[in-house]
Amino acid sequence: MSELAFAMPVESGTAEPGPAGTAAGAGPRSGLDALLRPRVIAVVGASRDPAKWGRRILEYTHRAGYRGTLYGVNPAVGDLGLPAVTVVPALAEIDRPIDLAVLARPASMTPGLIDECADLGVRSVLITAAGFGELGGEHLAAERRMADRARAAGMRILGPNTFGMFVAADGINLTPREHVPAGDVALLSQSGNVVVALYEQARQAGVGFSACVGVGNQIDVGLGELLGYFAADPASAMVALYVEGLRGAGEQFRDGLAACRAAGKPVVVLKSGRSAQAASAIATHTGALASDGKVWQAVLDDAGAIRVDSTSDMTDLLAVLGGVRGVRGRGRVPGRALARAMVLTDGGGDSVLAIDSLTGAGLALAAPSAQTRAELDKLIPQNAPRTPARNPLTLDTAGGVEDDPTLLARCARLAAQDEDVDVIVVGGLFGGYPRMLDAEIACAAELAELHGSGCPVLVQSAFALSDSEPVERLKRSGVPVLPTAERLACALARALAWPGEAGDGEVAEPTPSADGQAAGAVSAGPAVWSAERSAGLLRQHGIALPPMTVVRT
Repeated sequence: MSELAFAMPVESGTAEPGPAGTAAGAGPRSGLDALLRPRVIAVVGASRDPAKWGRRILEYTHRAGYRGTLYGVNPAVGDLGLPAVTVVPALAEIDRPIDLAVLARPASMTPGLIDECADLGVRSVLITAAGFGELGGEHLAAERRMADRARAAGMRILGPNTFGMFVAADGINLTPREHVPAGDVALLSQSGNVVVALYEQARQAGVGFSACVGVGNQIDVGLGELLGYFAADPASAMVALYVEGLRGAGEQFRDGLAACRAAGKPVVVLKSGRSAQAASAIATHTGALASDGKVWQAVLDDAGAIRVDSTSDMTDLLAVLGGVRGVRGRGRVPGRALARAMVLTDGGGDSVLAIDSLTGAGLALAAPSAQTRAELDKLIPQNAPRTPARNPLTLDTAGGVEDDPTLLARCARLAAQDEDVDVIVVGGLFGGYPRMLDAEIACAAELAELHGSGCPVLVQSAFALSDSEPVERLKRSGVPVLPTAERLACALARALAWPGEAGDGEVAEPTPSADGQAAGAVSAGPAVWSAERSAGLLRQHGIALPPMTVVRT
């Protein structure tokens, strides 16, 4: 039974986490390297057909710049027409150790291939086929036998029922999509379709991925172990999860979250299965148990993870987290105090919406000093509206942004020098002045420089999702650009509320109270305890429980 025994039910008979030495928190040289950083990849089910998965992943990985050795395994194919791929009729024909075998074959053939891989000493296997534990009955039994066989051989399994994986730094793309935006977010998911949606939305938001791993049915490698791995991965600054449920390994999941927090890496979680109907559908998708939403929320809150409700919320938050954390610690104000916003727009309506959104999200407006206000008055047009605090600045009159887009950058730079201004919010139609393209590009360069110097700049633009070159330049420089003020404010508030690494507002493990009056008493505050500890405390205080034994297998 998992450490989250009362919180996250364990499906009986599911495989335990992998072999010793691969626990959450293990770094990039752990036992997962054969899977995630393989030097020799063999694709079983290689094909000449460009529509077949066993062909596409070979092409995608080659074109992604993979520097290892690729083998295609198919007894009926002599040549794939891919010079970078060595074709062999069987795995046994490969005369070097195989780090990763990708099994692109039907479910009916997969158990036999697992036996073959185990006999040959293959270090890890990726199983794409569905039709195992999520169907129950004999299919679940077959899944368990595969897990047992792999464990006995010391071989790791990703899947089954996985869409594959992508690792940017190593040029590995074993997924059905070729063009994955590269960046610094490690994405772990139980759904391929959700990942595709995130790819496209992330691309529009200027977010990219260091890695993307589909965990499928998690019969071996699961979310907790992967969280620990990417906590130590220097290419990954944040982790994003799409979670349907866990199949045991609750303690390992908590350890993985803790490892990310200790490493100072935010974890953003999209947890599905909030309704009873959705939870039922999850069981047929990946065979996982959705568990209770309140328990999930408590566990995520305890670990400092951030829960979101949609893919668009996730990409918004990742974009803003990346932008804020990119300058965190280099500015005048510590990360979580970045809350006083200076608003600059090219329209009165945009100013009002920005203020409503920011204050509605719990953020404050900056109050620039008298000196800053006087200097701003020298820059803004004579007929521009002036609030007493000069915040917001609405630059939509003659001589304003429509005549000179660089005015935005000059005002932003001046405001950023004020010690009472923590973040600059630009709103309106940035990127939408094609007749002033060169000036907008120059403005984008100045805003990006200001953002990188220590004062975060966030932009709301009606053209955020367009192919506007000024907008694209902001995104490439790490400046978050979102389409509405409401989405920007919500993401900013959640990003600034992230508790940071353990030690910065950390939640400690339960410890005995100082007075020691009651055996096992704990300090105040929410906590998740093991089944043994919970039962022991209840019995000590006279609450009867049925006999219970906790077992590990």
